[in-house]
Amino acid sequence: MSTHFSDLKGKVVIVTGAAGGLGSKCALELARNGVKLGLFDMHPDIEKTAMEIKSERGMENNVLYKKGDVCSLDNDRSFTDSVYRAFGRMDGLLNIAAIYRGLKHTSLFDLTEKEWDNTMAVNVKGSWLMSKAVAPFMMKNKKGKIINISSTTVLSGTPQIMHYITSKAAVVGLTRAMARELGGDNIQVNCVSPGILPTEASLERLPDAYMEKLASESSLKRITPPEGVISTLEFLLSDASDYITGQTIVVDSGRYFL
Repeated sequence: MSTHFSDLKGKVVIVTGAAGGLGSKCALELARNGVKLGLFDMHPDIEKTAMEIKSERGMENNVLYKKGDVCSLDNDRSFTDSVYRAFGRMDGLLNIAAIYRGLKHTSLFDLTEKEWDNTMAVNVKGSWLMSKAVAPFMMKNKKGKIINISSTTVLSGTPQIMHYITSKAAVVGLTRAMARELGGDNIQVNCVSPGILPTEASLERLPDAYMEKLASESSLKRITPPEGVISTLEFLLSDASDYITGQTIVVDSGRYFL
């Protein structure tokens, strides 16, 4: 897949949750299109993603990475500072880090406070704190793009993942509030809401029959691949989206209309 947005080349973008799934695939695609990257994740596979990017021609010195927790403002600021010092600018932030893989299905009554708190911390607090760390650099340049990731489970109300759905609904509210606050500094804040993607995390959780059912219920009669979401993220990072902010864009092959 190649981007249609030539202005992405040379931009500096931080991607959280880049150790696997959508985050790593997105980082690799952005790298191939000339984006300089800061990769952040608490999973050790973040190094694997970074090394794969460094092996790409011309990308040896265009990626920094750190294994760390997005729920720590000190970690977020330390990493953001290092990316800015290395590359001299800050153009975009993709808040992809989230608790999803290994998420347990559990009822309202069996859900524990620890499971609730951990999910809300990573999926909501992490996006807020990383945005808080990145925004001052964008304000210096009077330009920037922050993109958060929600989920179509917010629209479906899928049972037994109440903590996940609530966190992803909060991300939509966070997006709208930040768009209002940061708009005066020419920073656009948007949200992408994917449906179920055929990533390792989803394929571990969901049987083939269920994936086929989702495809049959979509307008386009297919499951959206990660590349379909990545192209939307690229658009929102590009100058082509300069007049779009505070929006939630559903990318699910037309299963839900917002």
